[in-house]
Amino acid sequence: MVIFSLTPLLVLFCSSVCSQNNHVLEAFMDDDIFEALSLTPQNTLGTLSIYFDFFVESGTEYSRESTQETPAVDLSPFMEYEKKYTLIMADPDALSRSNPVFRSYLHWIVSDLSFQNSDLRNGDVPYVGPGPPKGTGLHRYIFLLFEQTCFVDLGGFSNENRKSFNVGEFASGNNMKLIAGNYFLAQNK
Repeated sequence: MVIFSLTPLLVLFCSSVCSQNNHVLEAFMDDDIFEALSLTPQNTLGTLSIYFDFFVESGTEYSRESTQETPAVDLSPFMEYEKKYTLIMADPDALSRSNPVFRSYLHWIVSDLSFQNSDLRNGDVPYVGPGPPKGTGLHRYIFLLFEQTCFVDLGGFSNENRKSFNVGEFASGNNMKLIAGNYFLAQNK
């Protein structure tokens, strides 16, 4: 029932934000996100609409507490009939941005999304909200939407194994194309 009440908000928000593809692309470039995730920089990148109790604005800091529940994500502007997609959320700054020994920490992955199946509640690796160690500064929490070309091999990553997830290798190994993204910042002071 909550999904239905959020849908008009997401549509209104997306109609104004999805056309601003350069904004999220510029933010990804300015904050070195492609490099941090071992991804090839893109010429275009759609803006994913992410909603907690607020809409996420690229590169904005939010409290850890406000981002613990699984967010709503509007995938509809990017989905094409008979294609499948994978949604990933990762933190490339684990343990810290200056010492990313666990780059990247996998916070969420949902594969095989489509027009017929866009349920984000039962991810391959369920959503875990931000939990940066105290005093490690700002962490980037990055949402990525990939177009799939085949079945996605998780390569051993699971709810119990989330550390050192190489997003670039994962995408390349599964022959996926990055089509949209967004991110926010959080820290534990």
